[in-house]
Amino acid sequence: MLKKLNHEKRRILKEWVMIVIGAALVAFPFSFLLYPNDWVIGGVGSIGVILRAILPTDSLTPEQITLIPSLVTFLINVILVILAIIFLGKKMILRIIVGSLIFPGFTALFTLLYNALGAGFHQKVIELDPILVMLYSSIIMGIGLGTVVKNNGTTGGTEIPQSIFFKYFHMPYSVSLIIIDGTILLFGYIVLQDLSMTLYAVIVVILSGLCMDIIVFGGFNKRAMYIISNKTEEIIELIQKEYNRGVTSLKAIGEYAKTDRKVIMAVVSSKEYNKLRTDIVKIDDKAFFYVVRASEVSGAGFTDGPRH
Repeated sequence: MLKKLNHEKRRILKEWVMIVIGAALVAFPFSFLLYPNDWVIGGVGSIGVILRAILPTDSLTPEQITLIPSLVTFLINVILVILAIIFLGKKMILRIIVGSLIFPGFTALFTLLYNALGAGFHQKVIELDPILVMLYSSIIMGIGLGTVVKNNGTTGGTEIPQSIFFKYFHMPYSVSLIIIDGTILLFGYIVLQDLSMTLYAVIVVILSGLCMDIIVFGGFNKRAMYIISNKTEEIIELIQKEYNRGVTSLKAIGEYAKTDRKVIMAVVSSKEYNKLRTDIVKIDDKAFFYVVRASEVSGAGFTDGPRH
């Protein structure tokens, strides 16, 4: 019992560490690439970029101006956390509160670091090729968001109204995401009048989402194979010994002949799949099999769990 409790504590600690690392990765491109170039890509942080463009800042120093998006993100997140407590209950509230604090905290920290690097560095960032800004922001953000989501965390922000819309109006997350981020992008274009930036921002949202899926779902590189053959035992031995993969046998009925059949199911990587397919045909060239893409695989042989 004590061992199981310690394991649970280690698992929770690992999740929190990964959430913090993920939030830092998400914040980094905002402070070093997106905010300095006035990119609006949706989300609460982009509201700060829009407000920075329309609010009077004559009395502020350049360093104070750079901190506006982080401050706006923090203030809006505080309001959203209050809404989450009212409308979403206490189940995920601790993770929402922490995520809503550490993300703007990291953006502020990285912005201070950015300011400390001086005007020469700032000029180089502003002169960066927009394609480089787009690609690096997308990849780093996607990895960070994927890390946060995979460990049951959140960075707060627009995820909170999305959850509220889903709970009370059954609005799919994809729909609410398009509505909220689309509105922010539209206002960003109206205020900043930069069509190229807006188009790049759309690509950032798409690419970061793809990168996030790769982290959350393991890169889409697993294949689940279902095999029917008259030489099932030989194929099972092949998969277990040559590929070191687990095999599950399912009972099935061939409806045409009304005969009992055994279906073999095994999950392999994309690299293993092509070789295994060839090896199966060598054993039984009349074997029937079909393959589906496994969007997520967890357990023996693929994650840290023991092999059974």
